[in-house]
Amino acid sequence: MKHLISLGALIALPFTAQAEDIANQTLICTFTTECYETEECTFTDFTVDVALGNVPGDASLLPDTGPAEGKADLVGDMLMVSAKDTNGAYLLTRSPGGLAKLSVHYSGSHLMIAYDGQCRVAE
Repeated sequence: MKHLISLGALIALPFTAQAEDIANQTLICTFTTECYETEECTFTDFTVDVALGNVPGDASLLPDTGPAEGKADLVGDMLMVSAKDTNGAYLLTRSPGGLAKLSVHYSGSHLMIAYDGQCRVAE
């Protein structure tokens, strides 16, 4: 039984380390692909900052239109930030290596835009 507990602690270690590495940091997310509804994806140059507190905990996406307040959590080894503002709802995911996806669902017009890129910890 003692070995199972130790093995479980070793398996959880990468997830804990991931949370500790990004907690209370700002991520700079740069997206180079934009997919608008069902249209073909195109090149874009879009950046959004993400202010993280403890993970899990509060988080803010900081697009040009103003902050979107939400929560950050880990799903397996992937960071997930869900947030909302008066413009709509946002879902951002980031792998431990920095690959990122952002989905924006706009209120009113019920449009969705998806972005593909990378998030890195600000220096």
